[in-house]
Amino acid sequence: MEADNQAGFDSSNTRFGEHRWQLAIKVIDALNKLNINWMVDSGTLLGVIRDGVFLPHDDDFDIAIQPQGYLGSQSLNEICQRIAKELPHVCCRCVTSFAHTIEVYLPEYGSYTRTNPFYQGTDFHHVTVDLQIQLPWPFDNEYIVTNTGQAIDKSLIEPKSKMRFRDVMLNIPHQPKAYLKELYGSINPNATYDPLLKKWVDKP
Repeated sequence: MEADNQAGFDSSNTRFGEHRWQLAIKVIDALNKLNINWMVDSGTLLGVIRDGVFLPHDDDFDIAIQPQGYLGSQSLNEICQRIAKELPHVCCRCVTSFAHTIEVYLPEYGSYTRTNPFYQGTDFHHVTVDLQIQLPWPFDNEYIVTNTGQAIDKSLIEPKSKMRFRDVMLNIPHQPKAYLKELYGSINPNATYDPLLKKWVDKP
């Protein structure tokens, strides 16, 4: 749910959503087999919780992972390699330029360059599951740090809740709506983005 998530053409869930969902099912199965703690996150979580569907304009499937003993880029590469072994028919790469994430993607559906300066001109594949690293805040274990450096009260995340979506059991934050409000501000579908606050706000 970003202010500039598109590249001027259709990379939406309307076009690629079903392919992303099928890839996400495989990634979730791999994460469960590898005992990697995970939950649906970001725009994907917002659509599922608020609307009961994926956001039409969203351009990926978001999953947060909380790996044990994470040591930065080395651990990121190790996790990526483990996932790649479980999913030999898809591609997997690490991203450390704008955040610490692992992108699991299908290159046959094409890619584009994101226009938002936050992404630093990186390419992005239309059918991608974005695995976003979350870690305990080093100064206070009661907080979790997102992949973009935002500290969030751990009680909003743990223990994970579960919900069934399209016959698949998803892990979600303990208090999903409160968690989403910490991420985004307002989660009202009519909210507008405030570039100064870098949050979504309700219209006056």
